[in-house]
Amino acid sequence: MGRFEVDFPTDTRTVGNLQFVFDVYPNPSNNLLFLNFYYKNGGFGKLHSLNGKLIEQFVVEPGFQNIQIPVSDLPSGIYFISITTFDGAVATRKVIID
Repeated sequence: MGRFEVDFPTDTRTVGNLQFVFDVYPNPSNNLLFLNFYYKNGGFGKLHSLNGKLIEQFVVEPGFQNIQIPVSDLPSGIYFISITTFDGAVATRKVIID
C-alpha cells in the first residue's frame, strides 16, 4: 500500500517564501474533478484509490494549472489526489466519488 502525506484542506500555504495553492472541487464528485494548482515549480500528480492503487498520473507544469480529471467511470468511494513538486513539497487531498 502506498504512503500518503495527508494535510489539512487549506487552499493556500507557504513553501519557503513562495505561495503554494492546491484546490480540488467539487468534492464529492461524480463526473469531473477540477484541480487548481499554483507553484513556481511544476511537479507530478497522482490519483490513488483508498487501498493505494494508482488510478491516474499526470504532469503539473510550473505556474497556474487547471486540470480536469474524469471520474465518472470510477466506483464510488474515497480517493486521494497528491501533488509532489519538483523541489519536494507534497500535498494531498481526500476526494469522494459518488
